[in-house]
Amino acid sequence: MIEYRLDANGKPVLKQIVHRPLLYFDTWMWSLLINDPVLRNKVVAGASQLNATIMYSVATLVELGQGEDTDRIDAVAQLADKLDYGILDINPEVVIQSERRIRNQGIAGNMLEAVADYPFLADCGFSTPKRVNRIHISDIIQKLKERAAPSDYRQIGDETDKIVSPEMLRLREDAAHQDDAKKLLASRSLPSTQWPYTEEVFKRASAFLIRNKNMKLDPSVWFDAFQTVVSVSYCDFVLLDKTWCHFVRQHIPLEYPNVAKVFPQGKLPEFLGELAAFNSDSNPGESVPS
Repeated sequence: MIEYRLDANGKPVLKQIVHRPLLYFDTWMWSLLINDPVLRNKVVAGASQLNATIMYSVATLVELGQGEDTDRIDAVAQLADKLDYGILDINPEVVIQSERRIRNQGIAGNMLEAVADYPFLADCGFSTPKRVNRIHISDIIQKLKERAAPSDYRQIGDETDKIVSPEMLRLREDAAHQDDAKKLLASRSLPSTQWPYTEEVFKRASAFLIRNKNMKLDPSVWFDAFQTVVSVSYCDFVLLDKTWCHFVRQHIPLEYPNVAKVFPQGKLPEFLGELAAFNSDSNPGESVPS
């Protein structure tokens, strides 16, 4: 949840509080939850029993709140408000820089602060305390509809695509980079033994895109790649499309809880089973690869 807390100087500041297990859903899962009441009830019951936290990216919130179907938007908000939540910054470069800053300050225990998207919340108008100190997901969705159209956020994706895709296409045609990407994806060792492994996952995701020349590069691909990198580095259970589930399982030499358990759309019963069997005693960083 997002709350206002008093800092050391008695000043109210935004604070993200999350409880494991952390869950992240791709937009296809949200569509299923909205349209399938049986699945919705199972997920809400399982997550509520564990006091789980649903993590949202800004792009996901924009997608959930877009359109003129007010009944659908209301249903999304009501569903989301039943469960605890956190806001996940899915820009890997920003998250990695935050991780380095936190480690340099010697406060690694606060590493989840690296993915809290406070600038987004401030942009939504939550920069000063309100009478109610807790901010609900429905509040955020409503603020998004009031303050910016979905096209504004799509434009950000388009700009990213224009900058990054030409460089990725160049790397795909470079034999040396192709060879380096192949070696990295085949390697079962990691240069770091410290959770979170966002930087290593980001490097391997880039290598995965270099090697897979048939993957079309567009804003949706970059969104999928970025949400995969950050969500699997921090969350316990992540629902993604098949391509990125394959990437995590085949090319990230980590085991849970140092990387998320991932599930494609065809594996929802397995996800529900794993959620029910969650053990809060398993913490990231305990089983570090050598």
